[in-house]
Amino acid sequence: PPPASARGAEAYGGYPGGAHPQPPPGVSGSRPAPTTHARGGTSHDGDANGRSLAEATFKSRASKALTAQLKRELAVLQTTAAAEAERLLGVQAELARRREALEAGLREMRAERARWEGRVGTLRAATVQSEEWLAERARRTNGGAGAATDATDATKTGSEAVSRKERCDAAFAEEDDVSRQLLRAVAKDAALEDAMDALDEGLDKGVLKLPEWLRATRKLSKEQFMARAETLVVRKTQTQRGVSGGVTFRSA
Repeated sequence: PPPASARGAEAYGGYPGGAHPQPPPGVSGSRPAPTTHARGGTSHDGDANGRSLAEATFKSRASKALTAQLKRELAVLQTTAAAEAERLLGVQAELARRREALEAGLREMRAERARWEGRVGTLRAATVQSEEWLAERARRTNGGAGAATDATDATKTGSEAVSRKERCDAAFAEEDDVSRQLLRAVAKDAALEDAMDALDEGLDKGVLKLPEWLRATRKLSKEQFMARAETLVVRKTQTQRGVSGGVTFRSA
């Protein structure tokens, strides 16, 4: 039978027959020569060598397993990081596009604001000029009609409307016959529009019957059509004469 030391090596992980396998890579294969007892048998150094070889094999396999696991985990992390990087790059591109759109909209709004500020300035200047012109007209009209107003206090009820109309006509005195014709055509158009609005209100309230409303509306519509046609013709004439506003008034 094999010696006790050989049986111990087999039980721990040695190979039968006392053969020793090749050590794994990285493990030295040199073995110290077995010593013998005084009686000629192998010593306990064989047990130590078997244990060291088994430990080296376990360490090598464990190292390989851990290395493979780490590589798999690193590959998963790399894939996840690459996907996240792609997503962040997409978000960055979208944010850049939105920033450009916002900046373009901001520039457009600033330009629109500048245009409106220019228009407001123009309207303010025109308002001041109109107020000065109206004040001058009012001073001239009140100065000429003051004595007549004091003298006709007894008949104020009948003449008040006429004096207001005269003051209004005096305030807006046309420069020529074409301007006067255009102003009267526009006033007639507006008056006819008001009359048709009153007819609509009367029909809604039941004051007018439908046949009466139709006859009156047709008549007023024809007159309004003629007034608007006259307005278009006179405006065209004024445009050819170089009058952009259509009506010219006499200066104060």
